[in-house]
Amino acid sequence: VREVDPVIPLRPTGACARISAYSNSGRVNAVHPAILVDSGDCKMGTLYALALGSRPLALGFISSMRYDAVTLGNHEWDYTPRGLAGMIALAQSSFAFSTPIVASNMDLHGNSDLAPFFGSGKAIRSTYVEQLPNGLKVGFLGRMGGQAAIAAPPSAPGTFAPLASR
Repeated sequence: VREVDPVIPLRPTGACARISAYSNSGRVNAVHPAILVDSGDCKMGTLYALALGSRPLALGFISSMRYDAVTLGNHEWDYTPRGLAGMIALAQSSFAFSTPIVASNMDLHGNSDLAPFFGSGKAIRSTYVEQLPNGLKVGFLGRMGGQAAIAAPPSAPGTFAPLASR
């Protein structure tokens, strides 16, 4: 197994292919367990993002690359809470999407579209703990900035409170 040098580009082309090759190599070569997380905004800025409503490929890529957890960024709200809920539902039914989405400071304010997907053990959780193969437990938090609702107006009525207030 070859050692990965982050300065030397890997052979696969495309961002997801490069991330997958790099993370898989890291998992194979690591002395300790490796984790892969995403800090949000993974569903916009690419050509395949145009198909999110009918085929949420970004979530499919996250599943196939075996991310440990992801969080939401402002672009996950571009399709509104109803659109985000639809993407999650379609990903779950199409390819058994089960990667934990962690949104630690999200308040739905009664939004009925995302409510079925939010809570302990559901697609979107406020926290997530994973036990690694070596027995170490890792806790995940996903935080959007306090002004995220301004950057993501379609997120209404949801808000993102500062963590200190929780």
